[in-house]
Amino acid sequence: MATITNYLFSNLIVVLMLATKGLCICDLNGVTIGTTRSGKTREGELQWDVEVINNCACPISNLVVSCKGFASSLKVNPALFRQEGGDKCVVNGGNAIAPKASIRFSYAWHSPAILIPTSLSSTC
Repeated sequence: MATITNYLFSNLIVVLMLATKGLCICDLNGVTIGTTRSGKTREGELQWDVEVINNCACPISNLVVSCKGFASSLKVNPALFRQEGGDKCVVNGGNAIAPKASIRFSYAWHSPAILIPTSLSSTC
């Protein structure tokens, strides 16, 4: 009887470990990027406020977004958002973004850039 109980308990632990790990899988759908008009202007350009949210249950890092056409007349802190040549931009310097945390920055241009997550690393 004890052997059967130990066997069932061991299997239950394995199943729970696998189920928990499965909940921590994070992909590009776990990142939300919102761009809103601040109502301010800088050097004659509209100011846009951006919030990048990690909706995952684990930290993400090395977040790269497609940023085709991104430009700003307002200096953007490169530790928060920087262009890496072409149409790729790095968020938070590639550093980790905690679960449910966000990175915010502002830029100024005549129209908003479309920012779409293209790659990330997840550490569960």
